[in-house]
Amino acid sequence: MAATASKPQQLSEPAPITSSSSPQAKKAEKPLPQSVNHKIETEEILGPMPKDWEKATDESGRVYFVNHKKKTTSWIDPRTFHLRKHNVKDIVPGELPYGWDEIYDPVSNQYYYVDHLLEEHHWSAPWEKDVQDHVSNKQKIAHEKAKQDKASPKKAAQEKDAIADVDKHIKNLESQRRALNEALASPVDGNVKSSRKSTLTKAEIDETVKQLRARNDKLDADHNKLSGEPKV
Repeated sequence: MAATASKPQQLSEPAPITSSSSPQAKKAEKPLPQSVNHKIETEEILGPMPKDWEKATDESGRVYFVNHKKKTTSWIDPRTFHLRKHNVKDIVPGELPYGWDEIYDPVSNQYYYVDHLLEEHHWSAPWEKDVQDHVSNKQKIAHEKAKQDKASPKKAAQEKDAIADVDKHIKNLESQRRALNEALASPVDGNVKSSRKSTLTKAEIDETVKQLRARNDKLDADHNKLSGEPKV
């Protein structure tokens, strides 16, 4: 099956390490990978590609994966979704979590690590505490933002309904106020009585309308803030 989407964008390599601990030998042997995933994740263990997915190779020989249904590409092998751990703090030394790669850098003769989910790279391995704390914090922030983005439309709808209820109540009170004003303005004697009566006094109606208008303004401001629309 031919690929129908361009390959995923590749992150630039991290700046070479220049400290005294960097390997400086011109003909240093390539070190062994620090992770063991390459030993475990064989084609036999991984099995066939999921439906609508294809394994492809770019011009440099690097493997990437094509989702023909969604017309997207990724550096992450979809077959590792259920095989690897997703919480970086659950892994043990030598284990890469889901979405991570270990890549060899010939300049420093070392391996660095790419987190494709956060689009970051690190010289330290994901099982190192400083990396785990950094990733956990970034994931927490992203999770909270996703929750807020999901909740905002629902909250905005609730605010809109509340504004509609307040408007309805205000209209009802204003109707009662008009009826009261008409009754007060009409001549009343023993034989003529107004047929339109209000259950509230004029002062009570005015005060209630004032309170409801203040509440309505606050609800309207909150609604506009959530929806991102300026108040007209």
